[in-house]
Amino acid sequence: MCRKFQLFTAVLGLAVCMMFGYGVQEVSAKTIKIRLAHPMAPGNNVTLGYEKFKEIVEKKSEGKVKVKLFGNAILGSDRVTMESVQRGSLEMSSCSSPNMAGFASDFMVFDLPYISSPPHQQQMYKALDEGELGRYFNDVSAKIGLRVIMFSEYGYRNFVTTGKPISSAGDLAGLKVRTTSSNVEVEVAKALGMNPAPIAWGEVYTALQQGTVDAEGNTFSLLSDAHSGDQQEVLRFSSSRCSGPACGSRQGGGPVRARHYRRARAGCCEKV
Repeated sequence: MCRKFQLFTAVLGLAVCMMFGYGVQEVSAKTIKIRLAHPMAPGNNVTLGYEKFKEIVEKKSEGKVKVKLFGNAILGSDRVTMESVQRGSLEMSSCSSPNMAGFASDFMVFDLPYISSPPHQQQMYKALDEGELGRYFNDVSAKIGLRVIMFSEYGYRNFVTTGKPISSAGDLAGLKVRTTSSNVEVEVAKALGMNPAPIAWGEVYTALQQGTVDAEGNTFSLLSDAHSGDQQEVLRFSSSRCSGPACGSRQGGGPVRARHYRRARAGCCEKV
């Protein structure tokens, strides 16, 4: 299954990695303000996860760390907000693994189809949360000025069309299908006979309405959030999952900020 990590961004992520350092706003001598930007709609499972993250961080920091959430891509797309985190003008952001590939190609591994299956999901979670796989991506993120806080999962990738019934993968052949900019995702689409069209998530529904693309692949939750339920057919095409790490800026990082990082990390690790 193709696992998308959202680096918030971002299910995934999150994921979807979020980091913070000198970019964190000091509201007062005793209060730190963290802005967390992500593209998910209210009520989405990833959004609920960030709301829980906010609750836990503020509780564990005894109010010394305040988290403000900016969903629905209010502050920009995955890439835009992640670049802001790198610059230090935003504390935390999330980004899906296909979009993270533009920052570090290592993240493309999660876009490969059939790399995992439901019986092995827990092993993958453990490898990311406390194993060598997670440590590897911590190092990858550090090289591009980010620090992984958590990974969030979106679900399995499905395909919808605006007018053609789908009963097999072959029915997608010849269709202009929206993909992310991930080279892996684009090549998988080509291998199945589709004509891939990389389009940012925030522009997808308009592209479908205007006929710029004939179809797109996404999770049920994201399709529902975008009100795309009127499209005729949904096909489970491959065991493709979307998830993502939440990240924050790695700029700075003195003892005080390291302490807040540990609180944020603790908030992510607590069971919901």
